Amino acid sequence: METAAPVLDDTDRALITELQRDGRASWNHIGRGVGIADTTASRRAQRLMGDGVVRVVGGLDPLRCNLGYPVLIRMRTSPGRIGNVLDELAVREDVRFLAVVTGTSDVVAELIVTSQQHLARVVLDELHVVEGVESTVTSTVMRHYKLSHHERPALPVGPDGRPEVAADPLDEIDHRIVGELARDGRMSVATLAANLGISESMARRRVDALISDGRVVISTLLDADALGYHVEALVWLGVDFGCLETVADQLRQRPEVRYLAASAGEAELVAEVLLRDQADLYRFATTVLGRMEGIRRTELSLELEVVKRAWIRLTRLGD
Repeated sequence: METAAPVLDDTDRALITELQRDGRASWNHIGRGVGIADTTASRRAQRLMGDGVVRVVGGLDPLRCNLGYPVLIRMRTSPGRIGNVLDELAVREDVRFLAVVTGTSDVVAELIVTSQQHLARVVLDELHVVEGVESTVTSTVMRHYKLSHHERPALPVGPDGRPEVAADPLDEIDHRIVGELARDGRMSVATLAANLGISESMARRRVDALISDGRVVISTLLDADALGYHVEALVWLGVDFGCLETVADQLRQRPEVRYLAASAGEAELVAEVLLRDQADLYRFATTVLGRMEGIRRTELSLELEVVKRAWIRLTRLGD
């Protein structure tokens, strides 16, 4: 039996907006942005977090940390074996996004690979031995235009599969900090320092540096249903190369689009959209995509269940 989504008022929605702007902002700052006291902001936000409506987490930007570059892999699965595929993929540390979808594939995953040789090993040697995976289609992400959990512009990938801007790897303490922020992106500096056995000044300096240079991204993950958005979909677009930048710029500015990337594969652009209902999806397909010059092919895949987002495991179908 499905659990009813929490009822949100205008103050709750304003709080969520502030957390999306800066997930580690102080309650005083968030309260001022909403127009309420900091104690009220804290109490309401903690309730939203407790209800699972919103969650603040920290995660690595693989390009800025020199960990690799993203690829999108679509998988067809054997009847009755999709649960095993999800379990196998969800525990992989190189999987940043994982979802069950409709359409020509059953599962979509975003993985981080270090090279084309690494990608070949993943596709040919690792995924095809996962029980339930019947076939795969892989696309390399060449450039991100928009990321819902990432305000800093993502780095473009060069011809060698590496970022076009110098990356800065993490040391052992940095990795431990990221591990703590992955559990709680709003963890205080004092708690972080105590958990790691370092001084508060070091913890503050490290966290500030990791976030300011974009190596760590603070993401505010949302329960779309609770916010009144009941359709999440991936859109695979075949676009004429001469129109690619124009179409990408138009889509990047659309509020429904929360992820947009150029890819080398079966689609030139891949987008994730968040919509209220099926009628809203039809409107987006016909009046937005249908009127853009240069789009020659469109495939819509509804996200039935998002298992992992921004490195964080959210759920598994049937749990």
